[in-house]
Amino acid sequence: MIEINLLPEELRSKKEVNIGLGRVIYFAKAGFLILAGAHLLLLFSMLLCKYNVGRLEKTKSRISSQDLDAGPLKKEFSAIEDRIRIISALSKNKSYWAERLDKLSFALPNNIWFNQIRAGGAILDITGSVVSLKADEVKVLNKFLDDLKKDASFYSGFKNIDVVSIGRSSLFGVEVFNFSIRGWLANE
Repeated sequence: MIEINLLPEELRSKKEVNIGLGRVIYFAKAGFLILAGAHLLLLFSMLLCKYNVGRLEKTKSRISSQDLDAGPLKKEFSAIEDRIRIISALSKNKSYWAERLDKLSFALPNNIWFNQIRAGGAILDITGSVVSLKADEVKVLNKFLDDLKKDASFYSGFKNIDVVSIGRSSLFGVEVFNFSIRGWLANE
């Protein structure tokens, strides 16, 4: 049902809203309880966070102590990785030393012998001696070098092979011609 009041404003009856003192106290108590509950909730959440921080710090200290124990293992692991890298590089750039040494032994004449063979980095050093009854030691040595340079399977990885030094000495009263040959590898 709809009620229409056509009276002017001054003549209309006004209803006063009366909030009693009991209601104010009731709402104040309710607000206080809500505020106290919120404070308790924040207090417990703060305590829980503090507990979690303590637990995480203990875990961190345990992990850091384990990390200190793992330090020597990490160093050993990195040393092994370095060795693996070196071995991988050597296997990629290998120069077939066994095959080359085999070719050297087959190309070696009877009157030449090697005293030392060293291979390091990109250099092959050979020191040896030549003995000849005809006094043609230089000719024999040059023929040996030419034969090595003509052998494509031996010489393929070298930039150059040359005689580095020559000298004479005496061994048991026989004149010996000492030499040093150096070969520079192209791909290493």
